[in-house]
Amino acid sequence: MEFLEANKDKIGVFYFPSYSTELNTEELLNNVLKQNMQSRESLRTAKEILHKATEFMLHVSSQLIRNLFKHPKLSYIGFTDI
Repeated sequence: MEFLEANKDKIGVFYFPSYSTELNTEELLNNVLKQNMQSRESLRTAKEILHKATEFMLHVSSQLIRNLFKHPKLSYIGFTDI
């Protein structure tokens, strides 16, 4: 706390509720993944699910990741020029 107080002009600190998924970029990506997984194709085994999820994550675009950081609820991050 002393360090934060001494550097408050250089560091922004945000305190979140203990469970705030809407403020978490990883959760936003998880939601995109889940939407991708909900296809007409029937995934019957854990191996098929893992394969589809892995394929999606390996080919997710950098633009999609940048767009997640531009989500209005993530304005606290301050990434407007990415």
